Amino acid sequence: MDAALKPLLDKAASWLMPGGPDSDVILASRIRWARNVSGMNFPASMPREDAEQFCFDAHSKLENTFVDPIIIDPATIDVGDKLLLMERSIASPKMLSSKYPNLVIFESDESISLMVNEEDHFRLQAYAAGLNFSVANNLGQPAVGRVGHFFRFAESSRLGFLTACPSNVGSGLRASVLAHLPALHFKKDAMSKLANAARRSGFTVRGVHGEGSAALGHMVQISYQVTLGPSHDNQLDKIKKFAQGVVDFERGLRRAFISSPKARMELTRNAKKILADVAASKPISAPLALKRLSVLRFAVMCELGDELNIYSSAHNLLTYFVYVQSGHLQGRVGRLMNKKDRGRARGEMLKRILLLPT
Repeated sequence: MDAALKPLLDKAASWLMPGGPDSDVILASRIRWARNVSGMNFPASMPREDAEQFCFDAHSKLENTFVDPIIIDPATIDVGDKLLLMERSIASPKMLSSKYPNLVIFESDESISLMVNEEDHFRLQAYAAGLNFSVANNLGQPAVGRVGHFFRFAESSRLGFLTACPSNVGSGLRASVLAHLPALHFKKDAMSKLANAARRSGFTVRGVHGEGSAALGHMVQISYQVTLGPSHDNQLDKIKKFAQGVVDFERGLRRAFISSPKARMELTRNAKKILADVAASKPISAPLALKRLSVLRFAVMCELGDELNIYSSAHNLLTYFVYVQSGHLQGRVGRLMNKKDRGRARGEMLKRILLLPT
């Protein structure tokens, strides 16, 4: 494992810390700025030698503009480390699977990360715990400005910032939330209703890691799609309002769930079965582990933790969502493993972290 990434194994990202607004539902807020350098081909059409030089220039000019930065060349790390970066939302699956020269720079608390030569020359992300776009914006805007101090961005007086994909032209901004929605998933047709409402309002509901990824552990990413026309502040206001509606919807279903003896009994039965499987250290896949952790977190939030002898808080269960995924698991074990061995190691880890008092 790359030495620079080892410290990440023992801590949660700052945006998963407890105390964020509405963090029982909205785990994190994210703003992404897409920017390109004036006069340069977009990454997809950039000659390889130019891409290598651009990564070198970005590294040398920007390494001192971030707080306690970690700089990783994805070409130099193994598949386990790449998974870890994806699992912590530091870099996109598309970037990490590319054979093209690229680079990722991120601050050690993971509140800011910069992808160099992803789809655009620069994609800067800023994160905040809970539903808190003001914090994410206050972190990200100055960082974008620092990048712009060294590189002149491609911009049109009529259209705004120019991007590789036309859907990002304009502000180049994409705001999203990561939401944990167990009650919506358990309520028949509720998720499809949410997806339809989102689409009608200019939003999209995606998997945890964005476009093309799956919803894991009853978690989804909800993002605002319109970048051409609305102002920066207007976009943030729109997604904040929509996300608040999602919070109210999820909490309403949770209240109905808690007040229903039949629903509580079913949740209790489901959680007990999960804990029995955990006690047996049964091998388990990452998607199933995340789903089961989601059920247990939901049970704790429904005040069933004491009855079920669940020693972990809702927040700790959330951090386990990250630790049981394959990149983190292999990092902790210290070697790459095949699927079968990962399943065994994951089952043993769940028993250790869930059934022993902390």
